[in-house]
Amino acid sequence: MKLNLTKDQLDKVKDMEFKREGMGALEFKLNVTDAEWEDREVLFRIERVSPQTYLRIAEKDGLTKSVPETLHNFISLPVEAKKIDFFTYDNEALNVVGSIISGFQSSPLLFGRGTGGLEEFIKD
Repeated sequence: MKLNLTKDQLDKVKDMEFKREGMGALEFKLNVTDAEWEDREVLFRIERVSPQTYLRIAEKDGLTKSVPETLHNFISLPVEAKKIDFFTYDNEALNVVGSIISGFQSSPLLFGRGTGGLEEFIKD
């Protein structure tokens, strides 16, 4: 498995922690640019979903349908990040979160050592 992240993008993810709750959860901090063009550190919590939910989202045609549903189903914190508008000023943060969601859903145990255990799985 390869994460669709560069080393620079992965380095922006801080304090990643795997939680053995439910089907697994992942908490991490990431700076996100807000509407005032200020970077603010945001705590994200991503929760894995059932295979049925994952397949339903994967069947969506195109990013305009699949991305909003992915955010809504996988992100539990912050609640406002469940909507795509949260990332209006920071497409890179959206890419980082999306890549983490995808990798975590398919291979959750790779995230057990935080970002340090992921370096071999990032793109060159």
